[in-house]
Amino acid sequence: MTILSRHPVILKADIANFFHTIYTHSIPWGVLGKQHVKDIREGKDKKAKSDLKKHWASLLDVAIQRGNSRETFGIPVGPDTSRIVAELLLVGLHKSQPFAQMIDGHGAYRIVDDFFIGFEDETSARRCLDELRRALWEFNLHLSEDKTKIIRSTFIVDSGWKFDLDNFQFSDKSDAEQRSGVERLLEIALGNCETTSSWLPIVFFCHRLLALKIFPNNLPFIRDCMLRIGRDFTTCLKLVAQFMIHYRADLRDSESRRVIEEWARHILSVHAGRGHDYEVALILVTCGILGFSPSQSFVAVDKPIVSPIVLAVLGLLSADGLLAESWDEWSESLPGSGTFSIGRYWLPYTMRWCCVDGQNRRRSSKGLERIRFLFNC
Repeated sequence: MTILSRHPVILKADIANFFHTIYTHSIPWGVLGKQHVKDIREGKDKKAKSDLKKHWASLLDVAIQRGNSRETFGIPVGPDTSRIVAELLLVGLHKSQPFAQMIDGHGAYRIVDDFFIGFEDETSARRCLDELRRALWEFNLHLSEDKTKIIRSTFIVDSGWKFDLDNFQFSDKSDAEQRSGVERLLEIALGNCETTSSWLPIVFFCHRLLALKIFPNNLPFIRDCMLRIGRDFTTCLKLVAQFMIHYRADLRDSESRRVIEEWARHILSVHAGRGHDYEVALILVTCGILGFSPSQSFVAVDKPIVSPIVLAVLGLLSADGLLAESWDEWSESLPGSGTFSIGRYWLPYTMRWCCVDGQNRRRSSKGLERIRFLFNC
């Protein structure tokens, strides 16, 4: 409201497919400056190159690649760590000249990849938009033209969906009234997703369901709601996994197992072949929590997995005896010898030995539960 009261013209901008198009090598650019990094890499100073390689921003670049099938484009959608990475990158964008000069002194805010900047006139707003495009191009990013616009503050209104979702009242009188309330809130959330071209309303809906005391007769219906959301909104998979974990004791009946297994197969068939390791790992965690025994055909892979984060989960599934095939059939041979290994396999190997006795290979209790900290679920 402060920005709207002081600036008659507003620039609203959104980065297209932000998380999916982040170039991991650009993380050091955002932290240290693109030209500075390029000068070091193209120069002859070996010590500077060595220091750059050891810098935490460069190590973060490498870590993201190792957790994403060695891909340099795209980071997982959903985990809080991805938002931190995004901020590191966009802080560098804010320092880019002359974009930084054009927003200096103006009312503005940014929520992840959404920009909201106030101006006195449309000409200034258009100049800033041009500079924002140039600055994003330097980081291999571009704007979503459908969501980017310059408008008069007179025509900006709050849709109120956050208030509507937060203050929606569920009835606790009967299961029928509770189910009707959930159906209505889901319609409101999906309608606002379409209106705002954003997934945030459905995230709010998931949080409301996670906090709801569900009537036992409504659990199958709400289970199906969550499965639908997890299928259609990848960013909500972590919340769906939280739901499965919370109600795992009530989701072991034959119908739930059949429905969830079909859902898991579909999610994995979509994401396994695309290198979406975070999504694959989350589904595998869910399978483990519910006691499924995934096979390689179930995960839809036809070659050894090399993603550390997926291998970490598979290692814990193996420790709890929940893999249909042996560990060696899933992964490439691990380098080195002894309890721990080095290189790109450090995560799965150490995680596997966290839950299995290194000498006697005894199963430990609840080994898979230890992976949950990785996903904050």
